[in-house]
Amino acid sequence: MRRWSPFLAALLVGCGTTDEPLPTACQGDAAQYARALRAAPDLVRLDRTTTLAECVRRSTSDAELISLGTRLTTVGEELELRGMRGERRAALQLGYLIGAAQRAARDTPGIHAELAYRLERSGAAIVGAPNDAERALQRGIAAGAARG
Repeated sequence: MRRWSPFLAALLVGCGTTDEPLPTACQGDAAQYARALRAAPDLVRLDRTTTLAECVRRSTSDAELISLGTRLTTVGEELELRGMRGERRAALQLGYLIGAAQRAARDTPGIHAELAYRLERSGAAIVGAPNDAERALQRGIAAGAARG
């Protein structure tokens, strides 16, 4: 029978696991996330209580992270394309998505950093876009980081 040291057991329990299940609102499709982002720069919620950052933070299993990451990067890439054409609203929404992911990633032990990075890459494509889209992106990042 294998015995675990109390330190190792505490470390394993604290690494990316949570007793809280992933909210049902977080399990919607990419279109649900895109619709919710229409509220940006105001508080974006997927239902009455669930924020984007909460969905990222509470996605702790590999399957949850892959599924959520796929949905969020799909939304991010669509917003990126529109933002590159100078659509300020799309750039603002992408910024909010990035800020919310960054907010969640800083509150977790590193398991969400790759998702935040992938979304940041979409935002980088908007640098230099027409119609002041870059400024809208920065405004969205600030809002998402504050309220995510």
